[in-house]
Amino acid sequence: MLTRYVDKEVRKVCPISGVSISNPNDKSKWTIHFKSEATEEQRLAARNVVDRLVFDSEKQENVRKEIRNENRLLDICLKGLYIMMREKNPALTFSDYLDSLEAEVIA
Repeated sequence: MLTRYVDKEVRKVCPISGVSISNPNDKSKWTIHFKSEATEEQRLAARNVVDRLVFDSEKQENVRKEIRNENRLLDICLKGLYIMMREKNPALTFSDYLDSLEAEVIA
């Protein structure tokens, strides 16, 4: 959750590919992966965001809510697509549908 939060906050001020956090309690172990187009001013702003960042319990709960909402939306999308696929193949089970999606993603 921390990585997700830091990534989101840094993206507000600088183009990045992502962030890595090897030790949540030591900000010197946090890495910002800047995109090549990031200016020095943007890089400095990103580092300032990290330096000032506080990930308190309220922010943690907000990230949990975001994740739950995204998971609900994904669930709705999966079920909606399953309903559409089942119209073409009434014998299709939800489990078989998920297996076929997984096979497509891995392929």
